[in-house]
Amino acid sequence: MKSLKNLYLSEIGLKGQIPKVSGNFCKLKALSLPMNKFDGGIEEFWRSLSNCPSNTLESLDLSYCQLEGQLPVFLGMFKSLQNLYLGENSLWGSIPD
Repeated sequence: MKSLKNLYLSEIGLKGQIPKVSGNFCKLKALSLPMNKFDGGIEEFWRSLSNCPSNTLESLDLSYCQLEGQLPVFLGMFKSLQNLYLGENSLWGSIPD
């Protein structure tokens, strides 16, 4: 799975916290997890993604996931990110440059 570039797990009934992304997923270009029932914040998830040595994530979809909290400052570390979908959650704050 170290070469995995696209992961789409839409509306499959995932619940609880968004799992941390291990080093095996650092080459992801697209991660799509919409319409699942994640609860609470996303701080640990963001942190695990930002720990990848050369993050190549271009598209992230976490819409309709029941997420709550402030957008983390280190979201700005994803220099390759072109598409960000966070609609229909309870997130607040501004997207960093």
